[in-house]
Amino acid sequence: MALFKPRWIPDLEELTYPLTKINLIQMDFSEFSKGIDNVHIDITLSQQFSQATFNLVQQATQLDVARNLWREEKKLSLDWNKEEFTETYKILIETMIHRCHHKDETTTLPLLYTAIYRLIFISFNSSIEQIRNQLKEVASAQTGKSLEYHERTVQLAKGEDSVRYRVLSMIFDLLNHYEKGHLQKIRESLLHQPWVLSPELLFNPLLSIGNIDQNENLRFHYPLALNNGPFFQTVGIVFYNLFKHWLPLVTKPIPQDRPENWTIQKKNRFDQGTIYAYLKAEIQLDYLVQEQEYKKSHTCWMDAPENLDALLGGTQPKFIKTGIWEHKNWSDFQKQQLQDLQKILQQQKLLQPIWASYATNKLHNKLGSIVPIFIIFDYLSGKSSKKVLTRQIEAINGLYNPEATIQQIDNAAKIFKQLTKDEVRVLMVTFMCDFLRFRRDLKIAWMFYYQMDQINILRDSQEIELSIANHHLYSFHINEEDEEEKRIHTHCILKADLRGSTGITSSMREKNLNPASYFSKNFFDPINKVLATYDANKVFIEGDALILVNHSYSETGGGLAIARSCGLAIEMIKIVRRKAIENRRHKLPPLELGIGIVFCGEPPTFLNDDGHQIMISPAINWADRLSGCHAKLKNKKKGIGEEGQGVYARYKDDEQQRYNVNGIILDIPAFHHLIKEIKLKDFTLKSNTGNAPHHFYIGQYPDINNTMRWLFIRKGKTIGREVPQALNNYYEVISDSSVIHKVKAALTKKAKEKKKKRESP
Repeated sequence: MALFKPRWIPDLEELTYPLTKINLIQMDFSEFSKGIDNVHIDITLSQQFSQATFNLVQQATQLDVARNLWREEKKLSLDWNKEEFTETYKILIETMIHRCHHKDETTTLPLLYTAIYRLIFISFNSSIEQIRNQLKEVASAQTGKSLEYHERTVQLAKGEDSVRYRVLSMIFDLLNHYEKGHLQKIRESLLHQPWVLSPELLFNPLLSIGNIDQNENLRFHYPLALNNGPFFQTVGIVFYNLFKHWLPLVTKPIPQDRPENWTIQKKNRFDQGTIYAYLKAEIQLDYLVQEQEYKKSHTCWMDAPENLDALLGGTQPKFIKTGIWEHKNWSDFQKQQLQDLQKILQQQKLLQPIWASYATNKLHNKLGSIVPIFIIFDYLSGKSSKKVLTRQIEAINGLYNPEATIQQIDNAAKIFKQLTKDEVRVLMVTFMCDFLRFRRDLKIAWMFYYQMDQINILRDSQEIELSIANHHLYSFHINEEDEEEKRIHTHCILKADLRGSTGITSSMREKNLNPASYFSKNFFDPINKVLATYDANKVFIEGDALILVNHSYSETGGGLAIARSCGLAIEMIKIVRRKAIENRRHKLPPLELGIGIVFCGEPPTFLNDDGHQIMISPAINWADRLSGCHAKLKNKKKGIGEEGQGVYARYKDDEQQRYNVNGIILDIPAFHHLIKEIKLKDFTLKSNTGNAPHHFYIGQYPDINNTMRWLFIRKGKTIGREVPQALNNYYEVISDSSVIHKVKAALTKKAKEKKKKRESP
């Protein structure tokens, strides 16, 4: 007689090691001072941005109501003024990123984002209330239209959730576009992190849906059945029982054995009326999730739905993927888990409502919006009878053919009993992943509502003055609204040594040409045009030498003075290279440039000479030395750039001799400060000639217009014997496009190889 074979189950580490580790960036406002009411955190937002937000929300709400509730196609002259909103939003976020970068802290940024979302919610509520009040005023002033406007009031009450969903979704899509593009690059460059709050939190669909109770907009993101508390609870218990061996105890569901008359009491709220969905989210959570899990932002592998998809073999028809688990019994384990899941879902009579959640969407789209979606769902899920369905359909005003509609719904209901084994499996895996996503989004929506509820956006001037006087106010303004005077704390000197000007001057005079206008038009004027882009100022011009400065206004020495000086230097090299081609065409001597960039960790000294400001800085002399090219190396034509352009150094005769022809040398303190300014990634490029590999530092920074620009810094090694440690290395800012192309190509190749390796079994 065959012995009973025990069921194999993996241990915790074996099951979870390949799963995605979820790490939601949360917020904690407990360290912020309470405001004038000792409850909320006092905040003021940019007046320009606040007005643009209210204008957009109001216009969008009025347009949506006119189009989708009143059906007034002739009154669609309103337009959503997106440009004003998006532009002020970008400026506000950019300003605060720079400010946090300067102060070397990011704790206030989550506060700003939370306040912005609260402002959007407040603006929508205000816009709906304004429409509601307008209906009341018109109804009372025009007695002959009282009934019409009463009906509109009823329509508004019924359609408010859908209006909210469409308007807020549109606004959050705008934010998503800029947050995942331009603003993410700035954060990554300056703050060394792409997000200050997780995108899963900021762009959570539940924020647009709002109240989830009988809200048909849920269907656009989650299965409809999940808005029912007891159903949500039952599914959660099924999931936990299936995977309880590999889940933390904190995820254990709340027991179902409560009194029949059990109701969830309203929790204490700082502001009950403004965020209605806050309470609804908590009521739904309290059917299933322990308070210590969602109030302490506890996360585990179940908060990444893709993990469950992998564990249960995916949703490929007729094919169960084993993933990267290598145990010989893994496939049997997956199949057993699926069998257990199907068995319990059938016992609990959950499969039909699960199927109905997806089938309802397809059928509702075919039938049109005139048939309420929950009538379809209740029948397909088996909750209502055909008699009830018939009565409900026949009661719908304006329905063209009730009998045909009833028949379509009835025919759709029969599909459930015809599902194949593979279709049931795909349905179960899809739904359980959607369940986990809804559960996670519900938790983080509650957390966002909780934090929003702590914020008070002040508008009253007396309240603002009182909060300022008590040092409680957190202000978020754009640059034009910030009256704080800038104070220079550090600075960066750029010295450009223009070589070949004497030869060009002589040659042009021989040809009866004007060298003064040549240099003005071809060198100084183009440089003057780009100074503002890199926030630079001229110190002085002396013959063929040009000295520029970038200031940093940060008390902690942050800012972007070094990065922008490097960017300006690259522009200057490009200008000289373009003119070199023109000089060859006119048979003029070559024009070369050497640039030195030096950081000084203190403000410069300013003298006044008969009304003219003169800047004194110890960095000028050192920048002058770096910009030059040693006499014995001028004709060596070495370096890594084509035609010998670039920088290298050797140690000889007890000194570091620098070659600098159309190159940019960054002094060592400037490089170390640059690392604090922006995020730099190091990368080694192998040499094709067998020489030592080149070591690069690569990063991005925003210019004054917040256009992201690349920086490539090469770490060079001084050639020679017994080189002092302080002179062992030097740093070159790369401007040669051929070198940059090689580095980018090598980076792309490395990224592809890394991706291929990660995807290979």
